[in-house]
Amino acid sequence: YQRRVHGKDFSSNHNRVKFEMGNAESGLDKGLQQFITTEYDKARKDKSRDYLRMHEIFSLQSPEDFPFSFAHLGTLYVVDADKDGRVTLEELLEFGLFCMTNLRSYKTYEFQSQLQAATTLKMWESIKRDENGLDDLVAWIGRMLYENSEVFHFEMKPGIVFIKVDTVMLLFELCNLKVMNGMDLQSFFFLLQECGEEAGLTILDCDDLEEYVPLQICQEYMKEFMKGFTKLMREIGFETI
Repeated sequence: YQRRVHGKDFSSNHNRVKFEMGNAESGLDKGLQQFITTEYDKARKDKSRDYLRMHEIFSLQSPEDFPFSFAHLGTLYVVDADKDGRVTLEELLEFGLFCMTNLRSYKTYEFQSQLQAATTLKMWESIKRDENGLDDLVAWIGRMLYENSEVFHFEMKPGIVFIKVDTVMLLFELCNLKVMNGMDLQSFFFLLQECGEEAGLTILDCDDLEEYVPLQICQEYMKEFMKGFTKLMREIGFETI
């Protein structure tokens, strides 16, 4: 299962990403550097870690002049540059540089929409560039969920990795399901549980499992979600970009 969660080996480009990040601080003004560093330190609950988990990333505040939410699939994809499911201070600084390089000219009220457009396009380009691009993205989402909090195993379903409802809630926010589908969290959670039972991965009437969903089901949901995304992108003319 570790192979499924971690998917494609990104270690080959890890050093390249870190090398590029070495230029981030020199390209940012001191005020923005300090803001990003302060937010990173505030969000990182466990000071023994040198990275942020998914729920901590979502809690980050943006500068007043550049308001946006980190709970967006394209944005999160660009922030986690090496796609290991963790976000370091270096990655946040590099993301700040990306924003200042590409989006500084936009007004406050249009910044979030322009950021989401720019990061979604980068994610789309990555999917198109590699024949395994969609699978790699789904594996990355699995890593984000896996790294977010403790994962669980149960004797009645050996070998299955489970995540709790608080991590599932982050996936719900990431996909913007309340706005896009009119679905509430409880309905989404129950849908995943039902799919898990149909796949033989969980048991609906088991009290011990009532607050948990198999991680594999979340990845399979995201694969279908992203298939819909790629179909839409092609229909509106992004196939050749």
